[in-house]
Amino acid sequence: MNTAPASSTQLADAIAAHRAGQLDQAVTGYRAVLAIAPDTLPALTNLGSILRQHGQLEEAIGLLQRAVALPGSNQHAAYNLGNALRAAHRPAEAVAAFRLATERQPGWALAQCNLGVALADVAEWDAAEQALRQALQLEPNLALAQDNLAALLSTRLMAMQYQPVETTRLYQQAQAFAALCPPADPMPDRPPQAGQPLRVGFLSPDLCDHPVGMFLLPVLDALDRQRIQPVLYSTGGRDDDTRQALKQQAAWLDVSALDSASLLATLRSHQLDVLVDLSGHTAGHRLAVLARRAAPLQVSWLGYFATTGVPAMDYVLMDRWHVPAGAETQFTEQVAYLPAGRFCYRAPGFAPAVAPPPALQRGYITFGSFNNPAKYHDGVFDRWAQILAAVPDSRLLLKWRDYSEASARQQVRDAFARRGIDPERMTLRPFSCHAELLGEYADMDIALDPFPFTGGHTSCEALWMGVPVVSWPQARPVSRQTWAFLSALGLTELAGHTGEDYVQIAVDLAARLPYLATLRQTLRARMLASPLCNAAGFARGFETLLTQLYHTRVKRTAN
Repeated sequence: MNTAPASSTQLADAIAAHRAGQLDQAVTGYRAVLAIAPDTLPALTNLGSILRQHGQLEEAIGLLQRAVALPGSNQHAAYNLGNALRAAHRPAEAVAAFRLATERQPGWALAQCNLGVALADVAEWDAAEQALRQALQLEPNLALAQDNLAALLSTRLMAMQYQPVETTRLYQQAQAFAALCPPADPMPDRPPQAGQPLRVGFLSPDLCDHPVGMFLLPVLDALDRQRIQPVLYSTGGRDDDTRQALKQQAAWLDVSALDSASLLATLRSHQLDVLVDLSGHTAGHRLAVLARRAAPLQVSWLGYFATTGVPAMDYVLMDRWHVPAGAETQFTEQVAYLPAGRFCYRAPGFAPAVAPPPALQRGYITFGSFNNPAKYHDGVFDRWAQILAAVPDSRLLLKWRDYSEASARQQVRDAFARRGIDPERMTLRPFSCHAELLGEYADMDIALDPFPFTGGHTSCEALWMGVPVVSWPQARPVSRQTWAFLSALGLTELAGHTGEDYVQIAVDLAARLPYLATLRQTLRARMLASPLCNAAGFARGFETLLTQLYHTRVKRTAN
């Protein structure tokens, strides 16, 4: 029996329903067509597209793979397959599908754009940038390609921060991002009013149980509201105890659903004097908004550790430990120096008491790190393997959520096995609640700082739990975070000037058990007596610095 006329009519009806937004009717129609003629290309392609939008990814992928394989298949089937594969977190396959779409229609800017995004998913940065720039050559006003290219450059910059990359390359990458930002609009200053506090906004997706939120909380708590009137703008994050505590300290606005134009309008309408960005190029940032200028004075602090590259960002708040004389050239922003340091730490109330060094009971030293494994690379593992080789029977304790996966644990064990270290000397622990994590410092004698991306909040927690941190500060501010803490505590002997120094300090420390025991019991007192934990002192310096910067800004623009 000839079924072609019936299927053709049903296909036309399904396409009409699809175009009218009647998706349920379209799905029913496409399924009816495929029941009669299983190799109908438009039905396979369009049904696969709808199912992808509805989250039915496996069926969508199956239909689209059939469509792509048909003789005479077109670019749309390959494009839709790429979108479905990317949604299913199969980026390498998505790359292949988008490549096929661009081969079938070389001048299709949108397919080039999505190819670039998929290449970024697999960290093929150069190829991703090339694809996105090609999309813009084909269609210069394609906003999606512009946004994705900016996001790519920013993401790539963050990935580079974890690696031993020259500061000049990081600077150039930040400037490449800034070149894509819209120009800043002029914004009049609001002359300071005698007796009136500065209106200061803090913008971040990390106003929660995150190092940014936890470092910010004691500062907000100690601010003099006669000098600073804080407003918190949350662009994301989760609801937790830290978020609730932050909400008690300042006016709070959830702006996570606002697009760039709406966020810019909202921030400007609030007539802030100063806007403090706490994100830089970290995930969820809103630098495109800051590039347009949302406040007369814009400052980068806390959540980022390098230049944003954005011309409308006026200052970056640092200290002399992070940015010594001569290192200001790493920033497009002017460097303003906080007198008490860049960070203010307050330990959580649930932190357990300091335990004795575990080596006293076990008879061997346990080194460790609870840092993000993104900070680990061959150079870090090389030095750690040298330390383990030089300290007989020592162990290495690592903890991060990735280590719930057997493949991630095996990857670390294999890396050390290649360096001659018995994998049985590795202890790899997965995620736990914060209180449990702090308690696990009882199993660590000496913390080993990664490099060049050293610990921030993680180093503070190790020190609070009595565990000395051996560090290797280098040229970049992010490599000097632990150095700043050790300097504030008078423990600069725990930091080396070279990789060899770093290894030797750790080895020598492992041989000084009585010293380790004494240091462990005195570290909390050292921290409490240091600028690092003096929230009131930090807040006074912070208030004074922002006030000086704002007055300087007003005076400069008035002239």
